[in-house]
This record gives sequence, structure tokens and C-alpha cells, in this order.
Amino acid sequence: MGDRSWMQVTISRCPAKRAKVAALLRDYVCLGDDDTEVTDGTSYDIGEIALGSAVELAGELIRLAPRCSFAAVQDGFCGGLGDQVLYTPRLGRFDGEHAGEVGAVLAHGG
Repeated sequence: MGDRSWMQVTISRCPAKRAKVAALLRDYVCLGDDDTEVTDGTSYDIGEIALGSAVELAGELIRLAPRCSFAAVQDGFCGGLGDQVLYTPRLGRFDGEHAGEVGAVLAHGG
């Protein structure tokens, strides 16, 4: 299986570029065939993806749609620490390590 884990992305608010954001997310998480645009307040996930994908996706999403607020969380591999990235245009980017159900355990500003 390699170093792969579960990831979830929640779009809190996306006032513009909804179709472009959906196209980007489709490369990382599962979207329905009819989902041509993202919907505010919706979570999208995938059961198995390469470690580091949440951080990679966050950077691409911020560059593509800087007015979009979101959270990306990825579990670590075999109980290890994963990643958590939170972003809002007003407050900026927050990166942290994520420990499953415990939540963020170590954080630093981006």
C-alpha cells in the first residue's frame, strides 16, 4: 500500500472560481459526477492518497482561489502524525500536524 492515508477537504466558503476549484479537487478527492462546482460547507474526502497531499493541495488551492476558505486534513500513516491546513483570506494560512481524533498537536503560521 505504501505511505498513503485518508484525507478530507472542507470548503467553508468559495465566493468565486467554484468550477475551477472543483476541477482541482477532483485530482485529489472524490467528487460526484454531477459536481461541476464546489458547494459551501461541503466536505470531500478520499480513503487513500499519498502523504503530503493536504499540504500540496492547500498551496494549489490558495494560488487558484485566494478568496476561498477551507480546511484540509490528512491522517498520518500507521498512526503517525498527519497534516492539517486551515485557510481564510482574512486570517491567512494555518499549518499543523494532526494526530487522528486528537486533532492539531503542533502548529505554525504559514
